[in-house]
Amino acid sequence: MPLALLLAAAGVACMSAASKQPAPANKQASGALTTHHTTDATGAITLRDETGAAILAGSTVPYSPEKTCGGCHDVDVITRGYHFQQGRTDATNQIVVSDSFNPTKPWLLSKGMYGKT
Repeated sequence: MPLALLLAAAGVACMSAASKQPAPANKQASGALTTHHTTDATGAITLRDETGAAILAGSTVPYSPEKTCGGCHDVDVITRGYHFQQGRTDATNQIVVSDSFNPTKPWLLSKGMYGKT
């Protein structure tokens, strides 16, 4: 589960860093849900699920940063980066990430940036 959250964080960082002004999600002619990306010739990237299938507008299926961004970006390199690993382990190199790290703020999984979006 933490890997999925890590990849989600990578995807959010990838998409938000790509554009100074985030554009709202929109639909391509195919009906697939997309997001703005300034390096794409058309300005849109199709969001994909964990199987790589395009996510249609109105779907409740979660998107996969690995399948959405992995075609152009090296997900393995990104997920080994400092900000993605910060807070993953303690001083003894034991993993300290937990879904119940902070019950009042369930989106926090560690003391550092690991597991945060």
